Amino acid sequence: MFKVIVVLSISLFFIGCQSTSEKKSEEILETNKQTEYLSEAKVALDALSLDIEKSKGDKLSYFSPDIYEKAIEAYQDAFSYYTDIIANGHSSLSFSSKTEQYEEAKLTILTYISQANQQLKLAYSIRYTTETTLAKTFSQLQRLDELNVSTLYASDYKEITKEIDELVEMVAEGDVIDAQQQQPKLLTKMVAIEIRAVKTIELGSIEQKIEQIKDSRQDKYVPVSYQRLLMARNKANATITLNPRDVTNIKVAVDATRYELAHVYQLTNEVTKLSNINNNNYESYILNVENKLADIAVELGLGGIKDLSLANQVAKILSQSTILKRNLSSSHANVADLKGNSKQASTDLEKQTEHFSQQIESLNKENQLLEKDYQQLKVKSDRTDIALIKLQAYKDAIDSVNKAERVKAKIKNTVIAPKPLKNSLIVAKPAIKTLVSDDIDTAVSNDIEAVVVDEIDTAVSNDIEAVVVDEIDTAVSNDIEAVVVDEIDTAVSNDVEAVVVDGIDAAVSNDVEAVVVDDIDAAVSNDVEAVVSDGIDAAVSNKIEAVVSDGIDAAVSNEIEAVVVDGIDAAVSNDVEAVVVDGIDAAVSNDIETVD
Repeated sequence: MFKVIVVLSISLFFIGCQSTSEKKSEEILETNKQTEYLSEAKVALDALSLDIEKSKGDKLSYFSPDIYEKAIEAYQDAFSYYTDIIANGHSSLSFSSKTEQYEEAKLTILTYISQANQQLKLAYSIRYTTETTLAKTFSQLQRLDELNVSTLYASDYKEITKEIDELVEMVAEGDVIDAQQQQPKLLTKMVAIEIRAVKTIELGSIEQKIEQIKDSRQDKYVPVSYQRLLMARNKANATITLNPRDVTNIKVAVDATRYELAHVYQLTNEVTKLSNINNNNYESYILNVENKLADIAVELGLGGIKDLSLANQVAKILSQSTILKRNLSSSHANVADLKGNSKQASTDLEKQTEHFSQQIESLNKENQLLEKDYQQLKVKSDRTDIALIKLQAYKDAIDSVNKAERVKAKIKNTVIAPKPLKNSLIVAKPAIKTLVSDDIDTAVSNDIEAVVVDEIDTAVSNDIEAVVVDEIDTAVSNDIEAVVVDEIDTAVSNDVEAVVVDGIDAAVSNDVEAVVVDDIDAAVSNDVEAVVSDGIDAAVSNKIEAVVSDGIDAAVSNEIEAVVVDGIDAAVSNDVEAVVVDGIDAAVSNDIETVD
């Protein structure tokens, strides 16, 4: 039972708390609504207040006083209602809640504001209609204000403004047509006041001085000049009457009047002075005038003119002045032309300068492109130079190889020279011989000859010779010689020799030998041999041979051979052979042969 009571108590407690929480939430919601209502009313009221201030400057009270007064009353009602609810707060009379009262207050305030805005809008509309209908009147009134008519003619100005107010009131009451009909009459009065004001401003002081001249009876001393003054004054008045706003012509007319007035004053003074001169002083007076005219004549370049009458002196001065003026005008014209030409020349110069600037800019761009092309060509040229250097190195290497090949070919043609009637350079002897060439020791049995050239050992049987050139082994049968040069093998029959050098094959008949070296063909008659090497021709008589190698000529007597290789000359007696290989001279006695 106790537990039930506790549970019920707790439940009631939470229910009470929940009710309190809900009540607080409702109060917060109501407060927010009340604040929102008042805020909306305040914003609208502030906007209307600004419009009212603006309307004062727009003179709505002048153009439509009744309607404007209604707008002000509506604004004041809205403002009073708002301040009252803010000051007094909630009243339970006729309202179920404070929120309802605030909402109603907002609606009432907005209603007053709406009424005020409508009245202001209507007042602005009337103002626009009035300004449009009476536009000329208001423009003329502004002109009178510029001339300060309210000070010059206070009563006239007051009367004019009163009539304008009546026309404005007519428009505000809707009598637009009546206002339009009465406007021209009012404008005529206003224009007349304007003319009178301009005359007073421009000619007022001149009129006073003219009256003074008349009152002092000075006009009798200078009647002609005085009449000119009056004529100038009348012309100025007419100009103002014709158009009181023609400022330029009015100024010209008024200035002319002031000039005539000054002339009257000066002439009156001169007449007064002249009347006071004694009869004995007339000459002095005239001489004084002449001296002044003479000074003017000298300045104009006329020289002396006192021999003329005063009238003629003045005429001559006038004529000279006219000429000088004409010349001066011509000079001014020339100066103007020069200025024009100078200006044109300056303009042309500016155009040319601009044109040259454009050309320079264009040339700079072209120069940049050419510079870019030059850099590209320079890169290509550098690459080409490298390629040429490589090609030159390759060519030099090829030339070195070719030169070596030609030297070897010359050695072969010189050392290995098959001649059927002569002893071979290397002849087999019936003994045991040792051939040593290039540090190679070769033992050769009887009747067998061994030739070692360039570290190649070749065994040759009796009566058979072997020639080894450039590592090529060639076997030759009896009485048949073979010469191999540059890897070309040529077989030659008995008594017929063929020499092939540099790929050229030459066949020679019996007892006639032909040697072709370096594309040179030499034909030799019977029993006469000719060897041509390196372009050198050597003629040799019967039984005498000459070997020319590398430009060295060696003459050898009968039965004596001379071999010249690489510039080394070796002379060998009968039955003694000398072999020179690679610059080494070896002498061999009979029946014994040694090769170094």
